[in-house]
Amino acid sequence: MELGTLESLSSRWAQAIYLFLPSRAYHHNVAEPFEITLTRLLDQIGAPIPATRKLRKKLFTQHERSILKQLDGVATLTGRLRVEIRTIADRSDYKLCAWVEPGAVGSPKPPKPRGKLIAAFLAKGRTEKELSKKLENRRDLDDYEQELLKRGSIVVAGNERFFTLAKALLGTDRFRGLLAEAKGDHIEGRPATKSPTARLIHRIKESIG
Repeated sequence: MELGTLESLSSRWAQAIYLFLPSRAYHHNVAEPFEITLTRLLDQIGAPIPATRKLRKKLFTQHERSILKQLDGVATLTGRLRVEIRTIADRSDYKLCAWVEPGAVGSPKPPKPRGKLIAAFLAKGRTEKELSKKLENRRDLDDYEQELLKRGSIVVAGNERFFTLAKALLGTDRFRGLLAEAKGDHIEGRPATKSPTARLIHRIKESIG
């Protein structure tokens, strides 16, 4: 797994699949790829599973920068990951086929600049391996966390990526503790210098750093 490649993927689910696939596809080739049904793959990465096989395929192929396009040809430690979708024999689902083309990967595109949360996490002497392990546990905000944010008058729209990353890096309990503090501040009328959202973001950055 190449951390630079991981950070270049814009979709959360593409990132999760990239963390899952390369070690399994490493010994496979185009003739004998690693195969997994879309239903099982989505279950493995903790993603919602659409009800029909058509919708499951659409999840992977919709948009100009689809999950499939983001993953096909990206660098791994040993070569380039190749992926494609095929129909399984009984046509009840589709399957993702993956393999690694070995050899030099050339000059990969430079990764997107790292955000302040990741920089703060690593600044305390933590390793890339520790960071990767934390990112494997990245999940959407659940209903309880959404409710805490709402009651704390926190703006979620536009900050989803920040909050899900913070949850992964801090751990669920610590993250929820900060959300509960933000809720308490709002309910008890404690004013924020800028806004409740800015105050929570500042606390999260301090907690990680």
